[in-house]
Amino acid sequence: MRNFNRNMNIVSFGVFILSGCALATDTYLPDGSKGYSISCSGAALTYATCLEKAGDLCGSQGYSIVNSDGSVTPYNQIQGGFNANSNAASGEFFGNSGVIKSRSIIVKCGSSNSTHRKFKY
Repeated sequence: MRNFNRNMNIVSFGVFILSGCALATDTYLPDGSKGYSISCSGAALTYATCLEKAGDLCGSQGYSIVNSDGSVTPYNQIQGGFNANSNAASGEFFGNSGVIKSRSIIVKCGSSNSTHRKFKY
């Protein structure tokens, strides 16, 4: 059980560290132009974090949001067990629940396409 708690602390710390910033990857849009896929998932981030990252990537060119997506997925996790023999009985159960927030946008820098919302940052 001690190893389980240590592993959970390590995983929690890793999630905490990664939850502090938006992640961006290069992508190519249907018209062949370059864009960025920006993920700002996690409880500590918002769409504003994605928009800030887009502004950092595109600078004074501005950007257009080509697509955006988001979801909230609830989860429940229960672990533990119960042991019994003729001398004693023991058991432990641990529960964890919450939601996983997923957010992402795809942007194109300097786009003048009027069908997309243009931001200057």
